[in-house]
Amino acid sequence: MTHISFSFEIKKQMQSVDSKLLLKNIDIIFRESRRIISDDQPFNSVKKSLSTISNYLSTTERESFIFAILFVLNLSETKISFVNLTEHFSNQPTNILLFKSELESLCNKGIVRK
Repeated sequence: MTHISFSFEIKKQMQSVDSKLLLKNIDIIFRESRRIISDDQPFNSVKKSLSTISNYLSTTERESFIFAILFVLNLSETKISFVNLTEHFSNQPTNILLFKSELESLCNKGIVRK
């Protein structure tokens, strides 16, 4: 059996925008993300926060959603592994696959690195 292993590292570059507002919105998304994923809920409860981050990073709402999760996980880890993401996604690795294209896009945009 082949194991796929990768990690993500958030680039430590935040421009001077209202960082307090940006961090608050990242926190809101992170706190709601488990419920949104586990209950298969739309992003309605975090739409305003997603919009703030999307405008700042020039990303889609789905990219901003996964970015917020990666950002917070990165605060306690230098690199974020598949295991870290799996744990956050209610220990259901298949949920991560729902965001594969967003993860790739964030890498292509230079916002995160593989």
